[in-house]
Amino acid sequence: TTPLDLWNDGAPIAYNKRGETRRLTIRDIMLLIGGATRTGKGMALRNLICALALDPRINVRIVDGKPTGEHLVYAPIAATMFGRERNRLDFLLDAYESEIERREDLLASLGESKMTAKLLKQLSIEILIIDELATYTRKNVPGAAARLSRLEFLSSVGAGLGVLLVVATQHPEVDVIPAGLRGNMTGRWAQRTADADGTNAILGKGA
Repeated sequence: TTPLDLWNDGAPIAYNKRGETRRLTIRDIMLLIGGATRTGKGMALRNLICALALDPRINVRIVDGKPTGEHLVYAPIAATMFGRERNRLDFLLDAYESEIERREDLLASLGESKMTAKLLKQLSIEILIIDELATYTRKNVPGAAARLSRLEFLSSVGAGLGVLLVVATQHPEVDVIPAGLRGNMTGRWAQRTADADGTNAILGKGA
């Protein structure tokens, strides 16, 4: 299989109404995918995961918050894969905070302010995918507030360091993905929602 260059060319993830391939450039994007149940969020993620697996410079870590385990088939190609284990997500966020600090020190020593294409020879792109964010961040979930704060930190500083976040949810309410985190999600992908409020919650008011 021919490797893909997702940094320059982007990941082929969908077709538009003209049958043209739509690509998502994997550089400094933080991506929020939202929509009602059974509307294609899982398929969107699977398209993205398959593309990510074809760029050897990318480490994919999948956290599946759904009870069905629909992403288990991708465990062999993921650097990390686990289900609804909140403590494991917390340990993973520990590791990401340490990695962010390490990358900041490395870039400073190289005189670089952010990740560049030439640095891909030394640093992989890290992508954390969380499917059904509500499993980990609803108010009644143990540790949700601290977890949200750490995800917000990752989303605010990770982009320039090649540490990226992709989250999907059918519950885009403020207690699941509050404004501080939502504001850092520069990429928005809305599947069908129940009403305009649901779409606005994902894409932004009026979008």
